[in-house]
Amino acid sequence: MITTPLCTLLGIAHPILNASMAGTATGQLAAAVSEAGGFGMIGGTHPDGAPWL
Repeated sequence: MITTPLCTLLGIAHPILNASMAGTATGQLAAAVSEAGGFGMIGGTHPDGAPWL
């Protein structure tokens, strides 16, 4: 297993972060990455604007 300073900082098992791509990186993808030991993220913007958040 690879342990990096990033892993220690974020408290994750693997140095894998998914990109937070609005409309593509859904909560399901973020959850799967997180459950696998990486750092899952969702996009913070959306073409429909703030109400989507």
